[in-house]
Amino acid sequence: MVVPVRLGRKASLVAGIAAGMALALMAMLRRDRWLRDGLRSWVVQRITRALSLGGLMPDEQITLQAIDALEARGLWRPSLSIVTVDGTVYLRGRSDNSDHAEAVVRVVRTIPGVIAVADELKR
Repeated sequence: MVVPVRLGRKASLVAGIAAGMALALMAMLRRDRWLRDGLRSWVVQRITRALSLGGLMPDEQITLQAIDALEARGLWRPSLSIVTVDGTVYLRGRSDNSDHAEAVVRVVRTIPGVIAVADELKR
């Protein structure tokens, strides 16, 4: 069953861009067997790794572990944003003060799998 969804202007624009990019990628993949096979291999590796880690990709696990660690120490704030990309954790948002921001960075650095921490917190 298909349920129609009404999108706002911004969401509709983003969906259109994504659809266009997907069509361009599909056309490239049809022409380029090497690219297609390489992409397929990469996707299979990511999915296999995710399944072995309980269903989450490594970056998603790091983000959730960071939030859990900050909550356990009373450092989590709704004004914080944590995004992990290839093992680099990006901390954004507003911190209470410099001491709080430094404590957040220290805790996140101790999480297994974290390669680097990009401190973009506003103090």
